[in-house]
Amino acid sequence: MVGWMTVKLAEIRQLIQAGLVVAAMLFVAHVWWKTKALIPTLGAMLLAGAVLWGTANIQWFQDRIGEEMHSLGTPATSPAAAYPAAAYPAAAYPAAASPAE
Repeated sequence: MVGWMTVKLAEIRQLIQAGLVVAAMLFVAHVWWKTKALIPTLGAMLLAGAVLWGTANIQWFQDRIGEEMHSLGTPATSPAAAYPAAAYPAAAYPAAASPAE
C-alpha cells in the first residue's frame, strides 16, 4: 500500500511539474502578445525560469533551511525561565490589605 502511494505521489508531482511548464510557456506567450516588446518578455522568461527551477529543486530549499535551523546553536529560552516573576505576575505584586480591616 505504501509503495503504491509513493509511486502515485511521484506521478502526481511529475504531472504538476509538466503543468507548470505549460503554464510558464503560456505566461511568456501572453506577455509577448500583450506587449510585443523584448524586455518584458525576457523578464517573463526569467520569472518563469525561476519558478520552474524553484519547484524542481524544492529539496534544495528544504536542505538549506534545515542547515540554518540546526546551525543556530542553542534554542531560545522561555521568558518565564529567564524572569521567574513573568511566569507568575500575581507573585510579583503582593495583595494589598483591604482598608475595611
